[in-house]
Amino acid sequence: MLRIFGWIVCGFLILGLGLALFMEKRRIHAFESRLEKQNRELIALQGDQQILKEYTQRTSRYMNVPPPDFAPEAVSRPEGPETGNFELAAYDAVSFLADYDRELANQRLFSDIIEGEDFQALLKREGLDFKKTSGLKGSLFSQGMDFFSLEFNLGEGSLLCQAVWDKGSCSGRPDSGELQSFIHEKNREIRQSRKKGLELNRALPGLYRDKAFRKSLKEKGLILGKLQGSLGSYAIPVLRLDLSPVFNTGTSFAKSCFIFADQQSPTLDELKNDILDYVEHHDLRSPRKIRDDLAEEELRKLYKDAAFQQRLQDLGYIPSDTPREDNDYIYYDLRDSEGHTKGALALQKGFSTFYLMDGEDVPVRSLKSFTPEHKLTFSFDMNTTAPGALSQELPMLEGREYILLIGSHEHNADTMIIMALDGPNENIKLLSIPRDLYYQGRKINSIYRHSGPAVLAAALSSITGLNITKYVGVDMYAFIDIINILDGIDVTLERALVDPTYKIRENGRWTSLYYPPGTYHLDGIAALRIARSRHTSSDFARSTRQEKVISALKEKAAAMNITDLNKLYGIIQVVEQYLDTNLTTAEMVKYVLSCRNYGMEGQYVMNTQNILYSSYTNLYALSPEEQEEALKDEDFYKGGWIVLPKENDWGIIRQFVRDCFALP
Repeated sequence: MLRIFGWIVCGFLILGLGLALFMEKRRIHAFESRLEKQNRELIALQGDQQILKEYTQRTSRYMNVPPPDFAPEAVSRPEGPETGNFELAAYDAVSFLADYDRELANQRLFSDIIEGEDFQALLKREGLDFKKTSGLKGSLFSQGMDFFSLEFNLGEGSLLCQAVWDKGSCSGRPDSGELQSFIHEKNREIRQSRKKGLELNRALPGLYRDKAFRKSLKEKGLILGKLQGSLGSYAIPVLRLDLSPVFNTGTSFAKSCFIFADQQSPTLDELKNDILDYVEHHDLRSPRKIRDDLAEEELRKLYKDAAFQQRLQDLGYIPSDTPREDNDYIYYDLRDSEGHTKGALALQKGFSTFYLMDGEDVPVRSLKSFTPEHKLTFSFDMNTTAPGALSQELPMLEGREYILLIGSHEHNADTMIIMALDGPNENIKLLSIPRDLYYQGRKINSIYRHSGPAVLAAALSSITGLNITKYVGVDMYAFIDIINILDGIDVTLERALVDPTYKIRENGRWTSLYYPPGTYHLDGIAALRIARSRHTSSDFARSTRQEKVISALKEKAAAMNITDLNKLYGIIQVVEQYLDTNLTTAEMVKYVLSCRNYGMEGQYVMNTQNILYSSYTNLYALSPEEQEEALKDEDFYKGGWIVLPKENDWGIIRQFVRDCFALP
């Protein structure tokens, strides 16, 4: 009896222990479930925080303000909170808490829908799986391929579902018949397209097995690349012989066909025919090759250009009729009269860059490095006399006035001419000042841009010793208008003018500026071309041409014999909008009327042929030994090209001005 009672007690103990273990296991499972759900919510929240961080940074860049620093600070803080900062932090903290609770609630709503019975039943029925992508978004996929994108509509508590391939969409809750029907129909269509796409994938490698097809491609300089793709569509790149891509051909699951170069082919045989037809009728050169060909075409045009041919003839060069090439360059040879190759202009293949080559095909330098620089004169004696230490002004003659003429474009002084008006002798003399004259640490023409014409006139007064109080700055557009109002001017060129950097449009095509020796009747634009060109001549030759244009202007104005003051005022008012002068309209009329019969007595140019020498801003102040060492260094930057008075003696300029203007 006791034994039976003992077994009963043991049974109850075992039953109680088992029940206790069962209840504990349930509590542990429930705890793990809650922990896993919280972990998912935490991960989702972290994702949302990352999105918020990126959005804040983009907004900061858009507003051009410094982006916030999201990194935790490791700076020690005082024990007590700072007044003001603590309050602001508290305000921000409670605002953050409200946003945090709201976002957490949204995540829970989204999770409740996704984990709900209706949505899970829909997934099971359609054979789809769900994955969360970010925030309130996710996707439906099967066998590693996305079928639909999902987005939770917080306001309506619904899901926006969009088919990945055709972008069709539907919105609703998981239990709505409309959403279920949409997913069912699109799922069926996508699976059918996927089945067809897999068949196309299996057929695509047949391109490799067709020898005739590959031979036809090779005749066009093309080959097939390596097959690409995994779970989705396959692709085979069509390459040039240098392995640069031309286009891809492959399969499209969404369109259920083969595709290439924005074209579609339903079968493999049609794909082959379409590809061969495409390569037959399209330019398949690489962008680099196209650039090389365009550059070479420009060089061929240049060799045929009359102006360039004239320049070559002047230098004793004869261009080769046909180019030659090696692996790196295409050479356009320049020969002498005996047929010896003296050098070449060579195109570097693949880089669209031209080089000057010597007679042995050794690169001298890139054409990009050639600028309108002048040869360096190695005369660097530093017996300098500063302009400020010069003697007093040159003597003023009765009836003599000096006016500074400034030709400008976009606030830059391109031309500076001192005009001397000699009333008693009724003549005019012109003296051109080179814009590269280096004065007090800068080029003289920069004074106009930074300080205006009055300061420029004062500086030139200090340099020349003349009392220059009046100035007239003329923009290039006024220059054009004035000459057109006068019905053009006549200018004689003693030498041919050739400038390859000055492109003009003649008879419907672009060509280089070229004027053979002779006399020309010029309109405003043509006169401006002659006055501004300087590439193959010099600033000094340009100054001479500018003085010719001014002389022709004066002669044409005098020949008109204008006596109608109203008409003269009208002409001046037309061009006045382009003038920068301290002369009144009445003064300009006075000068035109009083000087129109003056003779042009002399035109002078300050240049390296008389009183100037050329140097560079980083060289001229060095000793001869330092200059020699500097020029040996290929990386030494010589600076800008400048001119200075010989022996750096500024008194030479005043003596030159005295001689030009016949001053005592």
